[in-house]
Amino acid sequence: MYRSSPVELRFLSLAQALENLHHKITQKRVRLKKRLDEITDWIPIPLRKRLIVDIETFTNEVRDNRNYFTHYDENNPNHGKRLHKLFELSEKMKLVLMVIVLKQLSLTDRQVSDFILKNGIFQFNHLLAPEDDAGRD
Repeated sequence: MYRSSPVELRFLSLAQALENLHHKITQKRVRLKKRLDEITDWIPIPLRKRLIVDIETFTNEVRDNRNYFTHYDENNPNHGKRLHKLFELSEKMKLVLMVIVLKQLSLTDRQVSDFILKNGIFQFNHLLAPEDDAGRD
């Protein structure tokens, strides 16, 4: 996926990647919202508290936007988010994918959290809530 790809396409590609990876790992056929809920549970708690401050909002926004941009239902009251919000959701989904891959490579929750929070994945710092804001679920 290239940087010049439209934000909507990048968002959809990342949403599909999360869906497919979940299915490959769990072998379960479940609705998208349930998949997203399970995926967020896989994120180590210290990282999850800073990356996804409000899990329900995050999973609903990913689901609603994925459905909107997949089906383009103009009558959907949850029509697509503005581009800056889609960009932010896409960046968070990239980090979630990275977490899942690291865990599939047998890294522990602590190693994954340390890798991202302490060793500085600086390209994602703009997505992480300050430690003071973490934990407001």
